[in-house]
Amino acid sequence: MSIKYSDVDKIISELGVKFYKIDIPSLITQIGNPRVQNTIMLGAFSKFIGIEESFFKKAIENNVKPEFATINLKAFEIGRNIDLGEVRI
Repeated sequence: MSIKYSDVDKIISELGVKFYKIDIPSLITQIGNPRVQNTIMLGAFSKFIGIEESFFKKAIENNVKPEFATINLKAFEIGRNIDLGEVRI
């Protein structure tokens, strides 16, 4: 069975689960580098778990090459500050 992207909302609705939509392409344009999209998602995800924001930032600083740390920290902040506008079906 092939699932089209446009069918995803319908399928999720039928499952009755909570989900959030994040317009990653729009957020990437704020940063100018598509390689940080996972860091944006990490920032958004970090709001749901009980780990302090500072731990994520320290992990980025310690594990990302120094020349990419600033852009990844910015991406994390963008993700962290997304208004997710909860959708419950």
